[in-house]
Amino acid sequence: MKTKVFSVFVMLFVTAVLAMAQASPSSMTSNISFPFSVGKSSLQPGEYTFSMDMQTRTIKVTNRANGQSVIANYLTRLSARSEKESLVVFDKTGDHYILSELYFAGLDGFCFAGATGEHTHAHVAGR
Repeated sequence: MKTKVFSVFVMLFVTAVLAMAQASPSSMTSNISFPFSVGKSSLQPGEYTFSMDMQTRTIKVTNRANGQSVIANYLTRLSARSEKESLVVFDKTGDHYILSELYFAGLDGFCFAGATGEHTHAHVAGR
């Protein structure tokens, strides 16, 4: 009897852990209307998916039209901005945009190596 009760508790625990993992967003999509850089890679305007990999501390940036991907190493985590909205932030120097921050709804943000000098910011909503 104790074995059956223990098995039921284990199954409930595993189910709860899997449900929480499914509820946490691990990717978002955003329509970027300007060319931008991710690390040393230059990307054209388009719809992009941003997918996180917590094990390797990277974000995969994928062009949805052609499937080409770039791997971005993030420097550190940032405090969350919103429980409901995702956001992509670029550093802007002149007409050059560099991925600098990424926020998944309900999670901490990610900081990337952005512009090194004086710059402004451009924000693009994610979904």
